[in-house]
Amino acid sequence: MNPLPPKVGVIVVNWNGRRFLADCLTSVTRTDYPPERLRLILVDNASTDGSADWAEQHFRSIEVIRNNANLGFAAGNNLGIKRAMAAGAEFVVVLNYDTVVEPNWLNELVQAAGSDNSIGSVQSLVLLHDEPGLVNTSGNQLHYLGFGFCGQYRSDRNEVSGQIKEIAYASGTAVLYRTAALQAVGLFDEDLFMYHEDLDLGWRLRLAGYLNVLAPRSVVYHKYSFSRNPGKFFWMERNRQIVLLKNCRLRTLWLIGLPWLIMELGLPGYALINGWFGWKIKSTWAAWACVFSTLKKRRQIQTLRRSADRSISRVMTTRIEFEGIDNPILNRLVNPLLAVYWQLIKWLIW
Repeated sequence: MNPLPPKVGVIVVNWNGRRFLADCLTSVTRTDYPPERLRLILVDNASTDGSADWAEQHFRSIEVIRNNANLGFAAGNNLGIKRAMAAGAEFVVVLNYDTVVEPNWLNELVQAAGSDNSIGSVQSLVLLHDEPGLVNTSGNQLHYLGFGFCGQYRSDRNEVSGQIKEIAYASGTAVLYRTAALQAVGLFDEDLFMYHEDLDLGWRLRLAGYLNVLAPRSVVYHKYSFSRNPGKFFWMERNRQIVLLKNCRLRTLWLIGLPWLIMELGLPGYALINGWFGWKIKSTWAAWACVFSTLKKRRQIQTLRRSADRSISRVMTTRIEFEGIDNPILNRLVNPLLAVYWQLIKWLIW
């Protein structure tokens, strides 16, 4: 007798995404996975477009959690994850509401996770919905200064190997987590609210000895549109500092201190040119304002450590390659200097 497939909870956090939900939820309900082993949970962050009511009316099998306020990506997903775990889910999937999944996407994620108990997260290959031959992310990149961004953005999908591969961290667009791993390291850090929460969780999984991998045959299409705005800049810069302080050894922080300082002196100039100078100042102040709570979390995280920073550093990148940004100073000066510095210090990281 074949064993039953694992129970899986699929969590979709929604905020005024009514225009996307039909495609997303329909594709999930057509997944080639036993429906009795699949729990679909929509977490609605106080939408005003009728999303929650519409979903309940059109998808009888869906479970809707209604929040009274917009709790953000991290807290919203945590509610869904906790509900799925309470129902016995062995794996949980975080899925953006502006995605469409292929029928076998979940089977491929579960099979990849089942191949090795040390795998803590598995990301789907995320393609651009309107240009399905191009990659949105094949596994996110982690820079040693805490920047995170899409891997192989706009590359030809045929350039991605068909084999499961290790990645720095899984994008929160479409990722499966092993619930046993989440019970060990904790869920998304709700203080981050939005941006870098997937980076932080992926980093904590690696610290605890788990792997983050890509399942390239699990394909998800993302209705992605690149945007740059002051609010996004604020959260990314604030959270980048918090994540670095939480997860690096003090020795590693000291070693990267020089390029970190130079970057901190240079970013205000970039922000000034783009009209975001005030937001950069606010992000730095906001990071310092929660330094004591960050240090408390740091102490908890370091007690879970099973991997050295040297082991984690091997999957880090030396280049900052944000999608949609082609800056000659960054490409011709900053990135080469960051790469040279990394070559000098990486042997000193423990």
